[in-house]
Amino acid sequence: MQRVIWIIAAMAFFAWSLLAWLGNAMLGWLAGFVAGNADQLTAVGAPAGWLSWVAALADSAGGALIVVVWLFGGAVIAVAAFVIARLVQWQAVPRKPGHYRILPPGRRL
Repeated sequence: MQRVIWIIAAMAFFAWSLLAWLGNAMLGWLAGFVAGNADQLTAVGAPAGWLSWVAALADSAGGALIVVVWLFGGAVIAVAAFVIARLVQWQAVPRKPGHYRILPPGRRL
């Protein structure tokens, strides 16, 4: 059962990583779009340099924030899987001594 829990945790981490990667890609695309079209997005006659600067700042700061949130989410997934695996292990039915398979003396390691 623990193996299943860790496989599910690995799939959750993969999905979380994919979501973070897509968020980073969308942030980069949006910042590039705003920086490239800054003159068309501002009012007529207003300088557009500040909008390009804000877009570059949002891209770099947003990328760092995405990495921090991704690390925190990965840690939460790992801790949750560890706690669930321990709870499942503690609730397991203990085996009786006769249930264990005993190898003959010649086949023991």
